[in-house]
Amino acid sequence: MNICGVPACQREVHITDLGLCRTHYRRWRKHGTTDGPRPDAWHRFDTKVRRDGPTPGHAPKLGPCWEWQAARNRGYGVFRDESGRQVGAHRYAYGREHGLSLHAFTELDHLCRNRRCVRPSHLEPVTPRENTQRAVAARETCNNGLHPAPAPDSNGRRLCADCRRATERRYRQTQAVEQEAAAACHAGHPWTPENTYRQPVSGSRRCRECHRTRNREAKRALRQSVG
Repeated sequence: MNICGVPACQREVHITDLGLCRTHYRRWRKHGTTDGPRPDAWHRFDTKVRRDGPTPGHAPKLGPCWEWQAARNRGYGVFRDESGRQVGAHRYAYGREHGLSLHAFTELDHLCRNRRCVRPSHLEPVTPRENTQRAVAARETCNNGLHPAPAPDSNGRRLCADCRRATERRYRQTQAVEQEAAAACHAGHPWTPENTYRQPVSGSRRCRECHRTRNREAKRALRQSVG
């Protein structure tokens, strides 16, 4: 049996004149060479990186970021390694730079606070807890990005009072709209003009019959406690 003339290939020759197997013959017809057309993983990785990214304002000594220009997930670059598995681009770059497996470290903290950055010197292995604490401490706005970041409470949480008030205001408005659309109050009393009281400031309506019922029950409870 004639063997393909490409080194390390043990397939049977398909094109006798060229001494090539079927796979290498198709590769030669398509690409003009019998070499693998797909570059190695590191070369593919390097073509997707822009090395003249922005310099972090809070830490200019770190130098410019190496920003990922390809696919991203939640702001972080994603890349298919040598095995075809999709991994984080920054994790791949750090592991490649330091000769470590991706399982040798749990999480990487971006010292530059730029999720697109894959520069190994901008990354530091940390525990998940420390990574979260650093992210919260470095945050400049609230979780919704609408107001300046509040000071942490006794538990280390940054709860935005402005967002909480806005949420409560929207809830009250929704309740008011639903109440206006209802034909009766929660106790089943109809919203007739005689049974409806309007709050002077907010303009919301209150059930007069429910108000009288609450007053009667309060007076009854008072008499029972005294007598």
